[in-house]
Amino acid sequence: MKQNEDIKSITENAEKGDAVAQYQLGCTFLENESPELDKAKYWFELSAKQGCPEGLNGLGYCHLVLKQHEDALTLFKEAADMGPAKSKHNLAYLYERGLGVEQDDAKSFSLYLCAAEDGYVPSMVNVGYCYAQGRGTPRNEAKSFYWMTKAAKNQDREALYNVARYYNEGIGVWKNVAVAKAVLQHLSDCGYEDATRYLECLPEKKYGA
Repeated sequence: MKQNEDIKSITENAEKGDAVAQYQLGCTFLENESPELDKAKYWFELSAKQGCPEGLNGLGYCHLVLKQHEDALTLFKEAADMGPAKSKHNLAYLYERGLGVEQDDAKSFSLYLCAAEDGYVPSMVNVGYCYAQGRGTPRNEAKSFYWMTKAAKNQDREALYNVARYYNEGIGVWKNVAVAKAVLQHLSDCGYEDATRYLECLPEKKYGA
């Protein structure tokens, strides 16, 4: 009931021209069990026309889904210039994959790092991968572990899985299989299948630092 009341309130405000509400309403159409991209795009467009950075980012996402990469690039750039970390993350993704722009690992890493420093958890995970793989920046296992741990503290499951893997393999941190097992068991109990499979491959004997 509360959720329906919230959506009703958002809809009323969006129809009155509130840019943030228009963005929020667009998001509700993407979060449906069967996402309605056209309706989401309509509300994001109204929000973006008022210069709302979240609306610009949402509209950019719609263009990304539609594979209109150059339009997505323009919108993500405009939104990122206004500050939202999610827009920087999305822009980094385009540079990483070379979508609508020349592929550039260094630029991608720089944007991911900026978004991560702004507190955007998915970017923290990607910065961790960049340092682990030497993608766009010199390889640095300790920094990779740092960023994965930072994301893991926000209960990001992919980051938690990687932290466990790093402890098990001694990547950027002293090897500690006991810690790795504890984290993996937690993830497995939460239904994270990759953690369950990884646990099954670990030896029965427990080791600790």
